[in-house]
Amino acid sequence: MIIMKKCLFLMLLLFCSLSSFAQFAGGFGQADPNAWFDKEPYFWCQNQTYYQYSNVSIVINNDKVYALDGAWLSGGYIAIGKNNGIKFSSGDKVSIYIGNQCIGTWLYSKSSSTNLPRLKGSGRTMKKIWKYVKKLRK
Repeated sequence: MIIMKKCLFLMLLLFCSLSSFAQFAGGFGQADPNAWFDKEPYFWCQNQTYYQYSNVSIVINNDKVYALDGAWLSGGYIAIGKNNGIKFSSGDKVSIYIGNQCIGTWLYSKSSSTNLPRLKGSGRTMKKIWKYVKKLRK
């Protein structure tokens, strides 16, 4: 009987964890992902709860604090970036606070900021292409 109760309890926990989802989704995006150098990164976060929050503030690298005006509605987004006068670089950490409670922290990784296009192919292939281009010029 005790083993059966434990199994039912574990199954209940498993189903609860599978059916739950994050309350706040967020991350970094790029305004122009096809740009080579200036991709203009921005931060976004969505309120996925059924509540609206006031007194929401965003802290960047534990020193810059930006307070949001008004209420953060259910399903609403927060987006900060170059339009707000905020420039992100790799390694920046963004935290969102409701009152004095931190609800999430995101890190702008180096890999998302250095997506420069690269030439593919070996040196021999490039030399062959260059010789072909020279022949076409003549």
